[in-house]
Amino acid sequence: LGGGFNILVFHFLCEGAQLDVQTGFRAPKGISLAELDQPAFDCILGGDVHIPQRLPFKHSKGGYVGSCIQQSRRDRGGSNGFLVATLDKDGDFQSEYEDSECPHFVDAEIALDDFGLPSAKHIEGLVQEKYGESCEGNIVDLIISGPRHVLDSIDRSWLDAIQQQLKARRVNPPIKRVL
Repeated sequence: LGGGFNILVFHFLCEGAQLDVQTGFRAPKGISLAELDQPAFDCILGGDVHIPQRLPFKHSKGGYVGSCIQQSRRDRGGSNGFLVATLDKDGDFQSEYEDSECPHFVDAEIALDDFGLPSAKHIEGLVQEKYGESCEGNIVDLIISGPRHVLDSIDRSWLDAIQQQLKARRVNPPIKRVL
């Protein structure tokens, strides 16, 4: 980097870090921010947490840089990318977030009746409504509730056909809830 900057880079959980995009859940445990926030550091950049976020340091500047791809279902509903950070000779820290193009985890919750399995069009509509994006290129989780005889008719050939029609990267075997 040059310029004589003192930058701390870490990869662990900090107390209070946001862990879930949809619920806003924050880490109840982890290293305290005070342990990291030392005047000796011009900038502090962290990994491990997938959600990009500034941390409320008092003596330095920085936070979690996020993840370029969704690593788990807990990341669904958020954006992914990378942080472009600039630290100038006066110690001013600027950052800009750049979105990355990558598959997302999306899900569709479907309540079935006795008349059969949902169409790809129905699943696509549910995902569009919930996430504002298509199933195409994404990883689709189905959460299906209904009568046992309908749920038991879900097989690999149906999942493969739905995946092909949706142009999804993958359609995972559904979570089944018997009504």
